[in-house]
Amino acid sequence: SRVPQAEAAVAYAYALVGQEAEAKLIEERVEQFAAGHYFPSPQLALVRIGFGDKDGALKKLRRGLEEKSFLMIYLKSDPLYDDLRNHPSFTEILQSMNFPD
Repeated sequence: SRVPQAEAAVAYAYALVGQEAEAKLIEERVEQFAAGHYFPSPQLALVRIGFGDKDGALKKLRRGLEEKSFLMIYLKSDPLYDDLRNHPSFTEILQSMNFPD
């Protein structure tokens, strides 16, 4: 069995290539793990991005802010988040983090 963080990456990849049933199964397994253990919400956001679910991804990123997840530091530059960049909620999240210019 893979570590949950790797599982989230695999679910993202499956969703991205249209293998949604496999992606959903893995996502459910990771969500079950996350219910009882700390799991960085930005990684769950990536799975939602893979599915094209911008609102779901943004919800997970807002939770990442609340958790103070270290993975939030990648939001400004990581191309994985490019599909969200034009969304007003994404802009609000970035502004709330006070990234330097």
